[in-house]
Amino acid sequence: MGRQLIWEVILVFLALDLSISRVASFPSIHCVYYKHVRSHKAQLRTKSAWAPYSKSMHQTSGKNSADSSETSPNGSKSLAELLTPSKDAQPSQMSGTELAYIGDAVFELFIRSRHVWPSQRTSDLQDTVVSTVRAEHQSHLLQQIKEEFPLSEAETRVMMRGRNAVTRSKNRRNPAAYQDSTAFECLIGYMYIAEPPRCQELLNWLEDRVDNQQ
Repeated sequence: MGRQLIWEVILVFLALDLSISRVASFPSIHCVYYKHVRSHKAQLRTKSAWAPYSKSMHQTSGKNSADSSETSPNGSKSLAELLTPSKDAQPSQMSGTELAYIGDAVFELFIRSRHVWPSQRTSDLQDTVVSTVRAEHQSHLLQQIKEEFPLSEAETRVMMRGRNAVTRSKNRRNPAAYQDSTAFECLIGYMYIAEPPRCQELLNWLEDRVDNQQ
């Protein structure tokens, strides 16, 4: 705006103090002035037209750059917070069945997410998922974890806590597999709540094993 004002003052000065013939001898001054004015107005129109999009893009960029685990500026919880028990939860004080309850949901979502695309009949999708999350298959995966995936002492204790949380019953078709399955889900539930990066590591490790067994 300051430059525009200077050019306007110059033009007024020329109009008042110079004759028309003398003003005509300075066409370059008028040319530069009007080019400046047109350019400035064009910039204002462009800036005004893009303002809503610029604001929207800035807000979106800010959201994408923020840590997904942090609470958003408007106070709403992130997806990770919504899908995780309270921060006050103490996994070490939770029962084996409670940890297995969460682990069951985590593992099933992991398997469902892997098979929901490409599209297929719902019955086929269900058969694939059930064959992977059934007790016998989880028992087999647990044996592989014991043999190949290094567990900490705390994780081993949690696994045993889950196994011992289930009593053998003659009514179950395969009581031993059911105990292993509960231990498997208990371990995943514990990692999911206490150490998410460790849970991620285990699921990545399981990914290849699950694929190779199908």
